[in-house]
Amino acid sequence: MLVISCDSADPLVMAGAAHFAEKYGIPFRVREGDGLRLEYGGAGEEFRIRIRENRVGGFSGEVRWRGDTIPVLEEPRVFKGFDRALAFCGESPCAVLRGNGIELGIDVFREVGYLLTGGMDAEVKRLPGEEAARLLALPIADLLEDLLLELLLLLSRRANLPLVRKPFWPPRYSFAVCLTHDVDEVRKSYQWLTWPLRRARAGDFAYLKHQLLSLAEKLRGREPFWTFERIMEVERRLGVRSTFYFLQESGKVRLLSPETWKLYARRYKLEDGKLARVIRELSEDGWEVGLHGSYYSFKNEELLRREKARLEAVLGKKVAGIRQHHGNLSIPLTWELQERAGFAYDTSLLPRGEAGFRWGTCFPFSPRFDGKALGLIEIPTIFMDTPYFMRGPAEAERRCMRLLHAVKRRGGVLNLLFHHTVFNPREFPGWAELYQRLIQRARSMGAWITTAGEVAEWWRRRREWSTPAEFADSTIKIVAENQ
Repeated sequence: MLVISCDSADPLVMAGAAHFAEKYGIPFRVREGDGLRLEYGGAGEEFRIRIRENRVGGFSGEVRWRGDTIPVLEEPRVFKGFDRALAFCGESPCAVLRGNGIELGIDVFREVGYLLTGGMDAEVKRLPGEEAARLLALPIADLLEDLLLELLLLLSRRANLPLVRKPFWPPRYSFAVCLTHDVDEVRKSYQWLTWPLRRARAGDFAYLKHQLLSLAEKLRGREPFWTFERIMEVERRLGVRSTFYFLQESGKVRLLSPETWKLYARRYKLEDGKLARVIRELSEDGWEVGLHGSYYSFKNEELLRREKARLEAVLGKKVAGIRQHHGNLSIPLTWELQERAGFAYDTSLLPRGEAGFRWGTCFPFSPRFDGKALGLIEIPTIFMDTPYFMRGPAEAERRCMRLLHAVKRRGGVLNLLFHHTVFNPREFPGWAELYQRLIQRARSMGAWITTAGEVAEWWRRRREWSTPAEFADSTIKIVAENQ
């Protein structure tokens, strides 16, 4: 029998343990007492990983394991007197093999539980920009869980007991990429003034030429922000589909509050004939249509329901997904309101500045708070284009490629947000080409390239699959259901 035992079973430990079991799909038996035990297999000799309890808070240590250096929120415990060292903190071993057991001096479940309930946000706020960016570039929660999984696999081989796990993705795919677009505006307005001024202040006077050419097209009747047909053409040619999140802004504009002026510019009517036709065409041809929750809807269930119903009336079908405008979240309130409003998934957990792993994971997850898991699935957004507009597509590509390889290595999902406006080559030269190169590169690496809705639906069905296993001595019998 394989066992993972913890000295404590407090809410963070329980949240981390539940996430670990669900993510890998391992059919543990959970036993609580003075601590926590996750058991796997039948009766027999016990092969145990003991996780030592530790205080978590502040990135104060690093663990070296198989070429990775993992920042941790604790000073790991170190050990003496062992058969083999497995992971190190500095030069001292913090994971060791002793006989048929492993001692782990990293409180993995507590760290993961802390990170996936908002702890990563709190820690990053305390750090200077460069250090924060370094941490956000690493899927820290996934690295910690992979370390624990490898230790469990080591014991399973010593116990001659195969470890049953669920595949992360459909057959043939080693990781996933989901393509998404936020539709903030369908007409260019205040940007005719603000964008050239911002570029001029940065010394980018060449951009003025692009604006003049864009204005000339506008005068000929071609709206710069109407890019739907162009995106559909690009994605048809590449054989992929994406998710479009449509906004229904109704926030109050205050004349003396310039930060609210953009709320007026971002109002458009879903029922307008041309836009309604595009929305229905997208859905009928395999694209996903979701809701871009308005600026204040993240804390207003009635507003969420009203916006969802309005989009569904235009679409003629149910809407499954949402991304809140500006990534506005009140955690866990927003997720609770979204679930009550009937959404199946959310993608609002996005990086505020540098692209990366905001909560340390590149996997979908069920938010857990106060000992309960929501049915709603969160798909963290890993890359958003807006922080890179001033730096240009070349810098965005460098970052995206690093993230692509990091996600591939962990087997997670790279959730990409390219606003639909970047597909106008006059306004955003080079961005559509970057989008195409990313898709082509991801496909060559074995990615499942799909919509956010398809990722959420796959993860929901995967979560519901049972893995019935019968154990007898060193044999295991798995009865697969027709999924």
